Amino acid sequence: MGGAHGGSVENGGADVSFAAAPVCANCSAPLSGSFCAQCGQARDGHRRSVALLLRDIFKDIVNFDSRIMRTGHALLIRPGELACAFREGRTRPFVPPVRLYLFVSLIFFLTLSFANIAIMQIAVQVNGQAHLSGGAKQPFTLKVNPTTKIDPQTVARAKQFGIDLQSGKPDPGAVPIISGDVRFFAPIGSVQSQLPPETLKMISDLRTRVSKELVKTPFAGSDRVLQGVEHIAKDPAAINGPLTVWVPRMLFLLVPLFAAVLMAFYVRARKQFFYIDHLVFSLNYFSATFVILLVTAAAAQLFPGMVVAGATLFALGAHLLFAMKRFFGQNWARTALKFTGAMAVYLIFILGPAIVAVIVMSISEA
Repeated sequence: MGGAHGGSVENGGADVSFAAAPVCANCSAPLSGSFCAQCGQARDGHRRSVALLLRDIFKDIVNFDSRIMRTGHALLIRPGELACAFREGRTRPFVPPVRLYLFVSLIFFLTLSFANIAIMQIAVQVNGQAHLSGGAKQPFTLKVNPTTKIDPQTVARAKQFGIDLQSGKPDPGAVPIISGDVRFFAPIGSVQSQLPPETLKMISDLRTRVSKELVKTPFAGSDRVLQGVEHIAKDPAAINGPLTVWVPRMLFLLVPLFAAVLMAFYVRARKQFFYIDHLVFSLNYFSATFVILLVTAAAAQLFPGMVVAGATLFALGAHLLFAMKRFFGQNWARTALKFTGAMAVYLIFILGPAIVAVIVMSISEA
């Protein structure tokens, strides 16, 4: 017999040659397939012609596109399917959940940036003026711009709180009533503040005066918030830049917390559903949320805001409800009950405070 990698054997006077057993070029382990069972090295080398290289590139692109198509179809048409596939080990046909979340969120923010659409803009405007008519015991008179319609029920309700609503022109010396009109997914520059120069000066003077009062107090840092309010009064889109920074940061906290809330409501099934299963479910749901919000941004350019907002909330809620039904496999009554409870807890104790925190931090950096 020859050496370890090849040789010949005499059989009845005839030489029978055999080829050397293939080994991994990386770790020298015996090969029995296309990849090394020890280190994962591919059996096929990378030395090939340009024609074969182009063929392989085309094949990889087609395979990637097919995975994207299958993942997109499962994500939107079959809510909960991707989480079920991960739990059952059917991961090969789909994009991994973390990669999918990062990819979809990146597409969301890039699309808004290239389309010049803001997540949120705040148009600051003056709705009226208030002043004290007569002595201190007299009711406040709130004069509203003549263009603003006031229904009798609102007038009667205001009188219960000692406010006399009247329609009329602003009076000299009265304090302006300033409000903010929030617009979502509107083109940057399409929303303009309607503040006269004297009101802008009043806001600037008020900010300067308050800042001086807060210098030696624990609230000295709130001066940044006041500066942000002043900037937004001049430019409604000033808050959009900080929002695009803070929203992704906050989501890295909101996604695992959402998974924790779901795990708490399905605690009896903890032997069947580990935290990682709830986390994958949450990642897929938030990926679907970004896709729905992209559709919302497009629809907001064509339809009234209230109609788009209502349709968006319905789509987000329905998607989550169907995903929970498919993934956890319980009947509709139990699923609807847990859906309502989980959403109440998440919205009140987690998402609501997070939204307030994001807006405050965004205003401070506007």
